Amino acid sequence: MEIDEQFLEYIEDQKLRQNGTTPHKIETRLTTTDDSGLNDNEADRILMVNVYSYIDNRVEYMTRLREKFKRDGFLVVVDYKESSEGRSATEISPVSIKEVQQELIDAGYKIVEIDNESLKYQYLLVAQPGVQ
Repeated sequence: MEIDEQFLEYIEDQKLRQNGTTPHKIETRLTTTDDSGLNDNEADRILMVNVYSYIDNRVEYMTRLREKFKRDGFLVVVDYKESSEGRSATEISPVSIKEVQQELIDAGYKIVEIDNESLKYQYLLVAQPGVQ
């Protein structure tokens, strides 16, 4: 999922550079900050990179997003750490990993993995939608 068409084009370009079977398994989607544009039971995995802090009404959005996953689907959120030097000064303030974790729990997700160490400027959080 991407909210900026420029970055969507970059991802598509990177897919073309890949060898093997992966590129055809990746579908990019231009979305908005208030609607994912996905159909119910459509996604195996949803990857959000540097998008989470831009989402309007995050708990509500993420609650609606749960319906878009296929069985055993999962969400990966990669976003800037609060103290990150890798961000542009014009970007919106990052959301802390603790805040993302709590918002996802409030939206009905089970947190599977939290990684605040592997990436220099970003954290990674993996969650599975709960059954409601």
